[in-house]
Amino acid sequence: MVHSVSGADISNGRASIPIPWVNDVDDVELPNFDYQFLPKFTESLPKRMFCACRDGCSAEKGCSCVGMSTIKLSKSGHVHDAHLLSENAFDSQFFECSADCACAGTCANRLAPANDTQRHQLQIFKTPKAGFACKTMKAIRKGSFVCFLGGEVLPTDYPTIKPKDYEQIEAPDKVCFTFIDNMRQAAFFIRFDKVANESRFFNSSCCPNLRTVHLFRDWLSPDRPLVAFIAICEISAGDELSHYYGDRWILDRLCAKPKSICCCGAPFCVWPPHANRREDLFSRPKDRQLKAKTVRAELKQRDQRREAERRGTKKRRMDPEAAAVDQLEQK
Repeated sequence: MVHSVSGADISNGRASIPIPWVNDVDDVELPNFDYQFLPKFTESLPKRMFCACRDGCSAEKGCSCVGMSTIKLSKSGHVHDAHLLSENAFDSQFFECSADCACAGTCANRLAPANDTQRHQLQIFKTPKAGFACKTMKAIRKGSFVCFLGGEVLPTDYPTIKPKDYEQIEAPDKVCFTFIDNMRQAAFFIRFDKVANESRFFNSSCCPNLRTVHLFRDWLSPDRPLVAFIAICEISAGDELSHYYGDRWILDRLCAKPKSICCCGAPFCVWPPHANRREDLFSRPKDRQLKAKTVRAELKQRDQRREAERRGTKKRRMDPEAAAVDQLEQK
């Protein structure tokens, strides 16, 4: 018989709302780490330019912070068209007003909560196949800020994509990630084994409900970012929070030994558990390239389906009659 193990709060009181954890699958305890809502940086960073607004910050008033941002906020502080956010955090940038701005960061141009603490009611739980995960206990609106990508951000050499103090890292691969932006020749490496927050337990999904944006607050450095998780759809109470780790990450795992499968259970899953039936086609080492080609083709088909859905949604939004029908259905 499996005995449930649990804990009252992974933040040890640092979060304004406790984040409990529970394991009803086995007797494995939650890994120990130092909870920090914001990421930890190992180097000092250059300061960025700040706005000089004293009477509200907006694009109409020429606010430099608002003008540099590629994403826009509604009056309620939610991201506009969150479902259109790119899977690459570098593609969506938000310049948040801070204490160094003339507005002292008290304006509405803020994506994260002013006190930098978790404002959603979350729970960490153990899954049968995908380790620990995180779910929300209350509904989260589309476009809402969920949390920052917490962890220790390390200096990274580009284009080798290797942290400078790599020799000192003994963390398993599953708690280390590398984010790469080939267009701007920037990258950063983050580890979650010692310092982390709830984002450590966001599993990958082929149909995620979260995406990331690159947030600039006090400094301007593409390889030392604040990465924020944004809800790209209406998330119901009890739903697991997930984001897509990226084509490169999943392709590496699918071509690795031992064989890997995706356990997200999404309708567009690129390599679900039943894909093992196809593994015989790639059993020989010389067939690894064929396997990689097959996976890339599936990723491309998935992206095409997503793009078709986005276009359909956008077209429907532009149709007055269809929009009116949608409003009636929502009522």
